[in-house]
Amino acid sequence: MSPPGRNDSCPCGSGKKYKQCCLGQAEPATTETGRLAHVRNATERAVFERVLAWAERRFGRGWPRLAIAAVAAAEPPEENEFQFLLPWLVYHYPHDGTPPAEQFLAELAPRLSAAEHEALTCNLAAYVSIWEVRSVEPGVGAELFDLLTHTTRFVHEVRGTRTLQRWGAVLASVVNYPELSVFASLHPRMLLPAEAAGALAALKRALRVRTRAVPLERLRSPEAQLALVRAWRDAVLEGDLRAMGPRVMRNTDGDPLVLCTDHFDLGDAKRDELLALLAGIEGADHNQTDGGDEILFTRSGNKLHKSWDNTVVGRAVFKGAQLLVETNSVARADALRRRIEQAAGALLEHRLRDVRELDDLLKNPPPAPRSRKAEAPPPAEVQEMMRQVVARHYDHWLDEQIPALGGHTPRQAAASAVLRPRLLALLKELEIRESGKPESERYDVSRLWQALGLDPLAAHDVAVPARRSAAEVVQPAAPRRRGPRLDTSILELKVTLRYVEPAVWRRVHVRSHITLAKLHQVLQRVMGWTDSHLHEFQVSGQTYGVPDREFTARKNEKQAVLGDVLRVAGDQLVYTYDFGDGWRHDVVLEQVLEPDPAGKYPYVTHGERACPPEDCGGPGGYAHLLTALASPRHPDHARLVDWVGGSFDPEAFNLAEPNLSFHGGWYLPASADAPRSKTALPRRTRLKLEVTRRRR
Repeated sequence: MSPPGRNDSCPCGSGKKYKQCCLGQAEPATTETGRLAHVRNATERAVFERVLAWAERRFGRGWPRLAIAAVAAAEPPEENEFQFLLPWLVYHYPHDGTPPAEQFLAELAPRLSAAEHEALTCNLAAYVSIWEVRSVEPGVGAELFDLLTHTTRFVHEVRGTRTLQRWGAVLASVVNYPELSVFASLHPRMLLPAEAAGALAALKRALRVRTRAVPLERLRSPEAQLALVRAWRDAVLEGDLRAMGPRVMRNTDGDPLVLCTDHFDLGDAKRDELLALLAGIEGADHNQTDGGDEILFTRSGNKLHKSWDNTVVGRAVFKGAQLLVETNSVARADALRRRIEQAAGALLEHRLRDVRELDDLLKNPPPAPRSRKAEAPPPAEVQEMMRQVVARHYDHWLDEQIPALGGHTPRQAAASAVLRPRLLALLKELEIRESGKPESERYDVSRLWQALGLDPLAAHDVAVPARRSAAEVVQPAAPRRRGPRLDTSILELKVTLRYVEPAVWRRVHVRSHITLAKLHQVLQRVMGWTDSHLHEFQVSGQTYGVPDREFTARKNEKQAVLGDVLRVAGDQLVYTYDFGDGWRHDVVLEQVLEPDPAGKYPYVTHGERACPPEDCGGPGGYAHLLTALASPRHPDHARLVDWVGGSFDPEAFNLAEPNLSFHGGWYLPASADAPRSKTALPRRTRLKLEVTRRRR
């Protein structure tokens, strides 16, 4: 296929000449392949609109709305998401067994041109996946790596190169034509590596894949494609909620970051005398600035950055008859105030402290300074000195304990197959941040890749660290001694919330070899709690939970196997969540079943009524809440309606929600008329087995 001439018919099918139609909408392409990509996109756009109009006539005008509602039941799509969801519905989401585009092609194939037929065929062969941007050529396209199938494509996309960024992750469908590849659909939100890792892990669990590439035929199944879209939207929503949540920023001491300004009255003290006393404090440094005298207070070393020689803990400036002392935490403000009052004695009198939270500073920032002429860049020797400081910082960073790596160092994470994906995401996000800085201030992150022996272009799960000495390699933890693994049985549990009427209960199937720590996570999702409080298990007088030095009688829940605690029908335990509200759950073993070979566990089969809201005061507070919500004349009605966010339905329970949280929506009980593919899992069938008592 070759690009059309200016006077040829436009490939979009409008009947106009190319110069009067899509040529004016084309992005400036620098290569012949780029101009050909524009022609392919124009043809795709025209074919898509034609199929969409046909589908609305065939299935009804409300078909897209109903289909999107099924996909995005938890969170309605944003307006800009439709540019991704509509093509996905047309080419990948089955309606009456097959996607609308496939039905359109079968019915109207004789009326289509060769270009339209090829566009439909290639789009139906495409699939949605999570792609990592490996490189970007502005005005040309980008090289993408499929994080699921481990394949590489160069996508010709002139407009998309404005927003694509190296190491960013995108959800997209890439169409492969004989001469090039183009985007068929692209989700408007690009995610950072760590953000996309959650969606990637959720889908791999659903597809039962850990390190190897996902087979293409399995990924192209409607169930996997639906799970992928939902997992991506969940990751986007989680990122949005995290951005909207309270900001907890800390200084290098680990204290919450707030701006504290202590005001001292000078009284009859002479400024020079006081200045000499303050300058004599250990770590004080007196400087002359345009605004007058300034004293910086420092101390040696830094708790967070071991490579730093000192830490600035505060700043003091004179303003009229006052001394203002500024710090960035309450702890630093208290410590510095004691040192200043001890040195100055009666010459200073503390008047007040002004504390501004971070959110207040962001909502009401100080006035912008007057515009000044652009400052000249620092001299070359100063820039070189700054580069050396940054290089020393990252040299020490390799051996520092990083919270994002679970308290391990980057060198230890590079040697751990479990932690290595986190480290790769961390390094890639570091490279994204550095790429936004001026070139003179940019750190070469490739030095870290080389020092850790990692290949940034390798797949996430196959990066191999360089050979290290025995002292540098993380020694594997000794295997914990556990009871026998009962891989051949499934436990049917009924979970009932105590002291709540009508009863709030769930029935769930779990594998017998999971630990009580895993059961805690299952019960949180099954009931609808948020895992915001402490918990423990009680079985036959023994308590299990998170180890605590103050509670020596409590056994480690990670070393207790559920199948050893609940053995036969009728056995039970008590699960307590939130010691303040005191939510107690009776967990009763009802049946011991054989596992379904195609089943996915845990799996919720039945349940009734909504989980009470967190922090409502336990069973008594929950009963008061329901009484107040049900009566508009109740004195607490308005306050509690506002507290629950406007409405709360105690009878509401959606069986799909916990299963969605466990399995990403890929494995759900399907109705008889739901679309299924050849690669779909078989439908669930209840196993009727006799309960057998194990011999002790």
